Amino acid sequence: AAGLATAVADSSCDAGMGTGLVGLSNLGNTCYLASAVQCLSHTPSLSSTLRETESAKGVSRACSDLLRALWSPSSSSSEGPSSKASPVAPRQLKAAVAEHARAFAGYE
Repeated sequence: AAGLATAVADSSCDAGMGTGLVGLSNLGNTCYLASAVQCLSHTPSLSSTLRETESAKGVSRACSDLLRALWSPSSSSSEGPSSKASPVAPRQLKAAVAEHARAFAGYE
């Protein structure tokens, strides 16, 4: 599994997306949300479009901000996956999704 994660990170770096070695914190019932975000963040055209969007609102804005945090060089160290990079908490995205899907309301 570690080899697969490295291959995905390497291919993303080749696409000019940055390091992308930061994961997401689970905020209660967000494990499926985090999985979907990780998949979407590894879709180069979608990820780059969302990260470059400044005028988005609601869920799109929250997703855009989250992807920027996941892929920003300051989110993870240049030392690689063994560094002490902290996971990103998807609070803003969870709150934006909860406005439309009450199953995500509550917890943290």
